[in-house]
Amino acid sequence: KYKDPSSLLMQIISMIYDDNHNLVSAQGFIFVYLTMYDSNFKNFRNALIHGRNFLKGADLDLAFRCTLFSIAIMNCYLDRVNKN
Repeated sequence: KYKDPSSLLMQIISMIYDDNHNLVSAQGFIFVYLTMYDSNFKNFRNALIHGRNFLKGADLDLAFRCTLFSIAIMNCYLDRVNKN
């Protein structure tokens, strides 16, 4: 049903919103979606795959830090799910 990560993230965010009626609980997923996939924001994943932006200097540093932070956020959520 979900062929790409961005669709899955949007579905997860929607499910969290439906359950809690706020976006605070989904803030990690929102950060990952906006920085990695949203074409109206940074879209690091697409830009880096196609070698367009964020290839040197401060831009590369920002993309690298946001990517690592996104991985840490997802890892934290997965650890919580696996413990329950």
